[in-house]
Amino acid sequence: MKDYKEVKLPKGLVGYESETGHGGWWYPSKENPLTMPINATCEHLHLWKNQGDMVVFAVPRCVFRPEDLFEEKGRKQYVAVWFYTEDIDAIVNTPTV
Repeated sequence: MKDYKEVKLPKGLVGYESETGHGGWWYPSKENPLTMPINATCEHLHLWKNQGDMVVFAVPRCVFRPEDLFEEKGRKQYVAVWFYTEDIDAIVNTPTV
């Protein structure tokens, strides 16, 4: 499994919130799409199983709930969001200026 490490995900990218499924594994919930409201650097959770056509990232919760910035004490809160691998590859392979 490829490890993307940290990727700056762009505003407008559509992903899917994670949910528990068969065998207690985590899967993308196609019923809960999330659109990135801002650009944000997110960490690839490369050790999670069942990644192939889609990969999962830890997105800071404050990306979706900015008010949480002021409530966080100690450690950051994250939301597990799945994105299509082809979208992530396109982002990673796009040259930066």
